[in-house]
This record gives sequence, structure tokens and C-alpha cells, in this order.
Amino acid sequence: MSTIDIRSQAYNDYENSDYSDSDYGWVDIGDEDYLDVGGFWVGEYTILDDLPQTEGDTQGFLDVFEENNWCISFDEGDEEVTAADFEESTTPETSDSVDIIWYDGHGNVGGLCLQGCWLGTTVDYTDIRWGNSDLEWAFLHACSTLANDYAPLNSYLKTNGYFAQSLKGIHMICGASTEMVSWSVETDGQYVAEFLTGTNRDLYTVKNAWFYGIAINAEALLPFEDIEYINLRVIAEDESYEDDYIWGQSTGPADDVAVDDYYYSWDYLIDPEE
Repeated sequence: MSTIDIRSQAYNDYENSDYSDSDYGWVDIGDEDYLDVGGFWVGEYTILDDLPQTEGDTQGFLDVFEENNWCISFDEGDEEVTAADFEESTTPETSDSVDIIWYDGHGNVGGLCLQGCWLGTTVDYTDIRWGNSDLEWAFLHACSTLANDYAPLNSYLKTNGYFAQSLKGIHMICGASTEMVSWSVETDGQYVAEFLTGTNRDLYTVKNAWFYGIAINAEALLPFEDIEYINLRVIAEDESYEDDYIWGQSTGPADDVAVDDYYYSWDYLIDPEE
């Protein structure tokens, strides 16, 4: 999606009128032609521990894309981030209005924790329907979001999972089924984005960019406090999306498939003891 400036001017045989006041509308010019990304981060919490690294981590992710000529549609944090940003909508500056989003903050099973919230009062998977508009890939840099979304265990049925039910056209959601060490580092976003774009690093598929980008820091930090291992997880609408590259890289993403009742998942275990 892109904004266009709409103005009119009247004319006759003698002279032209002044331009009217500007107004703005939205036009869909195709993913291949207009590449945009957005970031949400929450660092200040009322009850949960603050996460001071989330702003820098998100900025690192967005900076790499800006260097690669993507449009940064939004970079919102703390009180600016609301549940409406993630719920089903085609409104500009919401998660479903761009090609890629990065969320950085607390999470729990099937939900995202915004500022001031407590476990159980999150943006819930039941309110998220990603892909109806434009979104192709979502990165949830948070703990335990995909804990209940293991396709083989769930017989591949979306209704048996949580975030699996949010797959409504989006290709892939990247997260974790366990806690992460996300509150201790500020470069996860940068590393994932570098693998996605091939900037200063090898170019990877979306799935592997998430796995290896997070693993760089996690393998160096584990064990971390009471965290001995991390299980990263990716869920997708279709098995063909495992080989997705982002727009403009290598073969790009697989062709869109029809949305159905099934999903796929892939895990990556980070365990320094193995």
C-alpha cells in the first residue's frame, strides 16, 4: 500500500484555478513494487519487568531494511502501541498494512503483552487475523507466543492451535515456544534483518533468518539465569512457504495459496548442552 496526494485544478480558455486542498488516499500497487516494513516495541510495563532493549532492537531491524530501500511505515513504542494495531484491519499503520512486522516485548502463550498489561490481558490470538490486507511475515520477538502451535501435535489443524488461527493469508509467523533471552540483547533484530536481506551476511530464507539470527546471541548467552535452552518456532499457512525469501531477494516468496484449515510448523532448538 502507498499514499497518494490527491488534488484537483479547474481550467477554462482563459486561466487555471488554484489547486484545491490536498487529500490523501490509499492505492495498492503490488508487493513487488512497494516494499514496506513496520516495528512495534514495548519497553515499559506496569507489572511485568521492563525491557529497555526493545526500542534499540527494533530500530536495528528497521535500519537494515531502510538501508535496503524499504519504506519504514511505522516505528511505534510503549503507549503508542495498542491492541487495535494488531487486530483485523486494513487501516494504514497497522500490522496487516505492511509486508513485514517486527514485535519486540513481553509475550505469553497465544498473546502479546502491551504496556501496563498483565498475563491474561494481552492482545490475544483470537483478535488477530493477519494476511487479509498485505502482511506476509510477522516476527514476534517475545517469550512463549507459539507454545501451543506445533502442527504435528495439533494434527496440522489450525483450530487446535492458537496463533495458527491468525494465519489468514500471511505466509509465516516466527516466534518461540519457550522463554527467550530477548531482554538481555539489543542486536537480535539487526541480525535477523541482515540474514533476510543478505546485508553483511549470507542470505537466508525467512525461516532460517529467524532461526540463525536469534541463535547468534542465544548460543553465546545460554544458560541465562534459569533458561537452559530456547526452542524457536515458525508456523506457516503452507509447506511451500518454508522456502520463502523476502521480496527482492533470490527467488522471493512462494506464490500465495488458498487459505484453508491447516498449517505447518518448524522448530529450532538452541541448547549448548547438545
